[in-house]
Amino acid sequence: LEGAAKGDAPTRCALVPGTLIVPKAIVEISGLRMPTDAGWRARIADTLSGHYPVIGGDIIGVNEALTTTSAKAKLHADSGAVAVDMESHRVGALATWTGIPFVAIRVVSDPAGRGIPPWVMAGVRADGSVASAVMIGGALTHPWDILSLIGLAGDSGKALATLRGVVSLLGPQLGLL
Repeated sequence: LEGAAKGDAPTRCALVPGTLIVPKAIVEISGLRMPTDAGWRARIADTLSGHYPVIGGDIIGVNEALTTTSAKAKLHADSGAVAVDMESHRVGALATWTGIPFVAIRVVSDPAGRGIPPWVMAGVRADGSVASAVMIGGALTHPWDILSLIGLAGDSGKALATLRGVVSLLGPQLGLL
C-alpha cells in the first residue's frame, strides 16, 4: 500500500485480500473506542512484520455485513477506519468491560471494492452455514454473479492462507508470551 509504514494506517482504503491488520483500536458504530493492548500489539507486529506487511489503524465494528462498495466507502469516509468487521467490537467490549487486555488480528477477506450479491447473504445462516437451496436458486436466477462469487472464494482463500501463517508464527499464545 502506498504511504503505509509498519503499523500506520494506509493513506487510502484499498486493502487487498490477505492484508494483515493488527489494529490500534476497535471502534463501535456508536463511536466508543476500545484501544488494544499496546505492548501485546507491538510484539505481534514485530513478530509478523518480517513475513507480512502489518497495517495498524482502527477497525470499526458493525452488526450486519456491508455488502455494497458504496456502503463500505461511506463507512470508511465517516469513520476513517481501515477495515470493518462484525466480531472484534464484541470481543473488545467484553474485554474492556472486564478489564482484560485484548488485541485483534484481522485479515482482509472481502475488499472494499468488491460487493456481495444480496442473494448470497440470504443464503448464509446466522451460524455461518450455507442454505444450499437458496444458494443454488440464487445462482440459477443470477448467473452473471458467478464470476463475482469465484472472486470472493479466491479472496477468502488468500485471507485464510495469511491466517494460517499468522497462527504458525505466533503459536498458541498468539504472541502473549
